[in-house]
Amino acid sequence: MKTSNFNLFLFLSLLLIPLTLAEVDPAQKVIGKLKGTLIYATNAPEENTNAKPLSDTLKASLAEKQLPYTSYYL
Repeated sequence: MKTSNFNLFLFLSLLLIPLTLAEVDPAQKVIGKLKGTLIYATNAPEENTNAKPLSDTLKASLAEKQLPYTSYYL
């Protein structure tokens, strides 16, 4: 009876050792930050919009891409 208890204890110990040696999940560490901007483009005139118009420099960079829209909003 003592041998079977010891074998069970040994087996469970061997199962739990990797859990104690495991590292913290690296996906939880902050490795950087990301900032994004959503640009709304339309050809229709906007009558009631809460979005603010784009800056002139951003409009110029979009004009270089020759996108087929007339109005851009953030």
